[in-house]
Amino acid sequence: MGKTFTIDPISHKRLSNLGEVDKHYLKEHHEPIISKELFDRVQEIRTKRVGNRETGRRNNNYSKKYPFSSKLYCGFCGSLLTRRNWNANRNCVKAVWQCIKRAKHGKQECPHCKAILDLRMKNK
Repeated sequence: MGKTFTIDPISHKRLSNLGEVDKHYLKEHHEPIISKELFDRVQEIRTKRVGNRETGRRNNNYSKKYPFSSKLYCGFCGSLLTRRNWNANRNCVKAVWQCIKRAKHGKQECPHCKAILDLRMKNK
């Protein structure tokens, strides 16, 4: 409470309160939507997923973009599968999952791995 204040009651001009007037904080004003324990557990998971940003690398990398991101592994080389869009022409777009080594470095890195069609995208 007290995040903003009115400087002129006639013009009704309001400014953010940066310490000009007193602010008030009410603890436990209303019942929370989720329990404190659940909130703390979610914060632990978020912290784990963020990883180490100082080095630019993340441990246990999780992508939120697709449901199977960071969960599928190549049966031949063991690297993660990545989702890619294959565009044969402008009218046909196929979503496939492919070995990261094969996608980035060519088929000599993982010659036996083939792309797996994402059937969820078949009707789209």
